[in-house]
Amino acid sequence: MKPTDHDPASHTLSNRVTELRKKHKLTLDQLATSSGVSRSMLSQIERGQANPTLTVTFRIAQAFGMSIGELVDQPWASSTIEVVHVPIIDMHVRAADSGAVDFDKNIINAYFWFGHIL
Repeated sequence: MKPTDHDPASHTLSNRVTELRKKHKLTLDQLATSSGVSRSMLSQIERGQANPTLTVTFRIAQAFGMSIGELVDQPWASSTIEVVHVPIIDMHVRAADSGAVDFDKNIINAYFWFGHIL
């Protein structure tokens, strides 16, 4: 069984190394020289037949001028943050012991007191 058969991380690394090597128009020999990782190991990684150590992954990332995080990053898998703008109406809320919150259109000021003057 290949290491990538049940390991999405290895599959991601395999595809990413191949993609970057081709994008930078490098041969396996050139990447081997710049990374210090053998051509044979790089070929096995690209084919999903090897699960590289952290040191080997670090060397490959450095050869591409990036961190390990950037090497294995999957931007398409990141969650999306949606910003929603809601108009705030004029209002004032006061809680007897915990504080007061003033809402003034788009400006929010929160005041809290803890038994002393702020």
